[in-house]
Amino acid sequence: MCIRDREWRVTPVDNYLLLGRLFFAAGGAKFIPLLRGCKTVIINFEPTKTLNVIEKEKISFFSTGPTIINLLIEHPDVTKFCLDSIRGIGFTSAPMPRFLWEKTNEVLGEVGISTYGLTETNATGLILQPEDVYLKDYALKKKRFGSIGKSMTLMDVKVVNSEGREIMQGKDEIGEILIRGETIMKGYWRNQEDTKNALKDGWFYTGDLATVDEDGYVY
Repeated sequence: MCIRDREWRVTPVDNYLLLGRLFFAAGGAKFIPLLRGCKTVIINFEPTKTLNVIEKEKISFFSTGPTIINLLIEHPDVTKFCLDSIRGIGFTSAPMPRFLWEKTNEVLGEVGISTYGLTETNATGLILQPEDVYLKDYALKKKRFGSIGKSMTLMDVKVVNSEGREIMQGKDEIGEILIRGETIMKGYWRNQEDTKNALKDGWFYTGDLATVDEDGYVY
């Protein structure tokens, strides 16, 4: 069982829709349904066609970026489709704006799962599960919409300042996200200099800046 297989929580009875190009890191999601033995539908994205496929195939899970999510939920006929089979959508590829997340909740229900990863980490790193964000405390819920969560299973994540020290939680201190785990690349092809700068003591330096709140959630 791989890291994403555990974190996506896809089951053998799910119907998975694969929208990502197979050469793209997110296209690696194709291994999730294969490992779990569930039905996988592969299509090229077009809003109307995608909504038709979700309804016809009773799609329960897929992952995609905010742009595609927006095109789906803003489709003029979205309410005419039966989309209640969806139980999970992995938000990937770019930060999910808070207003778009809230709109998705209105149209599709509370099905979003936010993830953070890079090609160099095989699209793994951090995840914000439903129980982390769909809370009774509305103020906290709204705040969590801006988070990328905590480290995935079998991954180590930390945020460090320019001196290499982990930043303090809940102090609005900014640092760089570092990731360590079995999915990290071995290096850049024929580029030892960039590999040396990106990989240090087993940690991959993402180049992305973040803060960590008092509960350990990364933003």
